[in-house]
Amino acid sequence: FAFVTNGKWDGFSAGPESAFYALEQDVFSALREDLLGCLTASSTSTYPLSVHPIGRHRAGDTTLRLGIPPGWSGPLTLQLLDASGRETIRSVGTPQRSGILHLRTLPLVGGWNIGAISAEEGTPLGRFLLVVEQ
Repeated sequence: FAFVTNGKWDGFSAGPESAFYALEQDVFSALREDLLGCLTASSTSTYPLSVHPIGRHRAGDTTLRLGIPPGWSGPLTLQLLDASGRETIRSVGTPQRSGILHLRTLPLVGGWNIGAISAEEGTPLGRFLLVVEQ
């Protein structure tokens, strides 16, 4: 609720210039640290691909754009999990040489999502965090 009322969907800033109350900043920081801890706890090694969402994604969108290192060839599988860890989307696509992966998906659901990219045979290659706007 604090993010909606303070209009901070495009980034969080802390400190005296922030639109957030100190308590909201503390809660957000604690949630962020917990989420990052959960993401790293299940991973014992680093992933070979650096994956990041491109652009803003809104609830109902059916296309997901991801950036990966240029030159990757071969199909990649996306698994998208909601904040509770439930799989919401699985999609397969082949990236462009420029390093952009366009994936057709079921309509995206608003909120925090954790994405995992793997090779066609199931080898994990990368993870990323996706915030879908309501």
